[in-house]
Amino acid sequence: MTRQIRTLALLLAILLMAAPLSGCRSTPAPETTTRESSAPETSPAADENRCGTSWRSVFGDRKLPEDGWLEQDQVGFYFSGKDGESYVTVMTVPELLQRAADLGPLPRCRYFHDLLDERYDLLFAAYDMAMALGCHNFAFPTSDLRKQDLTEANDYLYYTFMMYGCTRQYSTTKDLEGPDGETFRFLTVVLSVRSKDDMDKHTQAVDLARQIVAEMPEDIDELGRAKYLYEYVCRNVRYDYGDYYLGDYDVLYDALVKNRTVCTGYAEALATLFNLAGIECMYVDGLSLNGNHAWNLAKVNGQWYLFDPTKDETNSQRPFRPYYFGISAELGYFYRQYGYVPFLADRIPTYEGILDPEYTELPPGW
Repeated sequence: MTRQIRTLALLLAILLMAAPLSGCRSTPAPETTTRESSAPETSPAADENRCGTSWRSVFGDRKLPEDGWLEQDQVGFYFSGKDGESYVTVMTVPELLQRAADLGPLPRCRYFHDLLDERYDLLFAAYDMAMALGCHNFAFPTSDLRKQDLTEANDYLYYTFMMYGCTRQYSTTKDLEGPDGETFRFLTVVLSVRSKDDMDKHTQAVDLARQIVAEMPEDIDELGRAKYLYEYVCRNVRYDYGDYYLGDYDVLYDALVKNRTVCTGYAEALATLFNLAGIECMYVDGLSLNGNHAWNLAKVNGQWYLFDPTKDETNSQRPFRPYYFGISAELGYFYRQYGYVPFLADRIPTYEGILDPEYTELPPGW
């Protein structure tokens, strides 16, 4: 069964779960936002036989109104506006799946997504929409995801979405009782950010990344796109040798907007640019010869290779030299992923050979 068919089956199961129950409330659903906001209008049609629960109950935030209502086949996105007020945008599950599919190229790698089964498809769609809306709290109905299912999923989500400026993701399931005693389950997710400005910085950085990708020459192939974007990062970003983590930092924003960061920022910038350009690229962290480090694995022309823009970055004393562009595991033998993330151990793709031996400057004897 293909993933598309499984997704339709998942959607049908959710809609069946949300079938009208006897004794449900008979008043129309309220507006989909607590107050006027810049969020898109996504109000589902009111149905007097629908059942749900209050936004306050779902999100556990008393700042939300008691009369807000989230139905059993809807997804709610909760965020704070620049005016300090709280807002909830609601859309139906079919609308979410369609809008997520319409987002186009995303600054994330699908490799880990495709390793999870179809039960998590709605979770990834909700993550993508949360990023597009600029919010960091959301909830959606689920009939088969429980709290114990989320441990491994959170590891995947961390390595897939970590370039969004989040320090971590927290997910849990919540069984809720409707107004007439019926019980249903929502999965609630909180993206923990360091400050209220993190989402704005992320949006600005990704917008710039899209602009960089759009300005590439139109007549270059996948290898040409990889070279163009790799050189862009190496030539335009400088390594910050100061007490970087003691200041106000956001690694992706610092790399693309401020042009100064550390290895994490280099790796996140390359992953963002490559993925937006249709090149599957993941962020990897672990150890290299100099200690803690971050780098990338990317799939170019059907094969995975190692990329390390930090070590190929340029400065006034050293011109650009692509020593670490598309190298093999044999050349990158001193790169070791962290061992405390068990799922990475046997799921990192293998990478052999040299992507372009005429471009990458190999050590003597190779």
